[in-house]
Amino acid sequence: MIASPKPGGSTYTPQQFGFNQTTHKLYTLGQYYTNSNVALINTTTGSFVTGIREPKITTSDGDSTLQAYGIAVDDSTTAGGNKVYYVSEVGYSSTQRLVLVTGEGATNTIDPNTAVVLPLPISQPALYAGGTGIGVNPVNHKVYVSDYYGTVAVVDGPTHSVIKTINMPSGNGANLIVAIPASNKMLAFPFGPVVLIDSSNESLTTLSIPSFYAADAAYDSANGQIYAVGQDKNGTTQLIVFDGSGAIVTSTTAGVPSGANSIAVDAAGGKVYLGTPTP
Repeated sequence: MIASPKPGGSTYTPQQFGFNQTTHKLYTLGQYYTNSNVALINTTTGSFVTGIREPKITTSDGDSTLQAYGIAVDDSTTAGGNKVYYVSEVGYSSTQRLVLVTGEGATNTIDPNTAVVLPLPISQPALYAGGTGIGVNPVNHKVYVSDYYGTVAVVDGPTHSVIKTINMPSGNGANLIVAIPASNKMLAFPFGPVVLIDSSNESLTTLSIPSFYAADAAYDSANGQIYAVGQDKNGTTQLIVFDGSGAIVTSTTAGVPSGANSIAVDAAGGKVYLGTPTP
């Protein structure tokens, strides 16, 4: 381990990472840092930079303070890139919906005016059960958001508009969706078989993968592989590496902290960052 910065000291619990390969900014999604959900870390120096405060979101379905449950980074340098996407919820009881909000990577701010309410009705217990995944494709700037029941909304990031919805074959929500830019595909990890999404037309291919609950996953642009951290059916924490087609390259428990639930890959720096739920 090279460095272990602790945003907010012992009061901050990281839950998910988002990494910008271009700017080397690491966004950690967590709890209890001076009312901020997102902490920003400079991975070049290994130091904490700032907490990104939660804005109030107002939509026709109601209003809510952003409490992000998922994060995805579009690190493309093309027009529409260098964005951070957060998925939260808005509304009340039967009108509750998932909402997608855009953050600016250049200014480290969240713009509540970009909020788009998704056609994904949710129930509060389902959301907290961890079945909401989000991923962004830096090739075409499409954002994929899954609800707990397996419906995935496909959103055009730059225009904040919903393109279509697709359904996971297992009928279960994808808690993780990660891009494979080299092949213009997305790898989705639902509560069931792993699914490969063709981002050009949203066609689905179900993969044959051993029982594995992925807590977080990240793409390595240096080799076109996906690194996923999670637990096998026996509860053992492991790191699994997938190739661009979804096949397993290797799996290991060596050097993987027990209970690790977040991961980011710095392709240029040759580093993998793992986060645990305890300081």
